[in-house]
Amino acid sequence: MAGKATPVILTEQEQNELEVWGRKPTMERRFAARAHIVLEAATEKTTQDIALSLKVRRGMVSKWRVRFARQHMDGLMDKPRRGAKV
Repeated sequence: MAGKATPVILTEQEQNELEVWGRKPTMERRFAARAHIVLEAATEKTTQDIALSLKVRRGMVSKWRVRFARQHMDGLMDKPRRGAKV
């Protein structure tokens, strides 16, 4: 049985910024997708409902829901990776 989904609560500023991310044509797809996931999660939809409506995996929805809840906008950025600095 699945656990309860992590709640996402947005400030007005966060919601506005995420809406811009979601509709800005020059925004990378991955950031736009994360914005859509978080905006949907803030409406208290289930992880499965969000995954179905956005045509992504439940694991992806869960990941960004949890990361945003813990770190807010910073949580939507990619984590640094090992390797040579460019």
